Amino acid sequence: MKSKAKIGDLIYVPSEVILFKNDKAKEGTVEEWKKVEKPTSLLITNIRSGTYEVYYESEYWLVNKKQVYKNQD
Repeated sequence: MKSKAKIGDLIYVPSEVILFKNDKAKEGTVEEWKKVEKPTSLLITNIRSGTYEVYYESEYWLVNKKQVYKNQD
């Protein structure tokens, strides 16, 4: 992503990208994951160092920043 994304922005997530949730008791350990079956645009709800928190299928997930693109304004 070339321009800086912020909370409330939409990001483009290609198919086959993995969304995940970390185990809150064991920081850094993946508790659950889901593969995006088709390309989609998702809302950024929080920003962390290497990930965005996004809203997908009525749940909050994390996605690696390097695997997504900022939607064109």
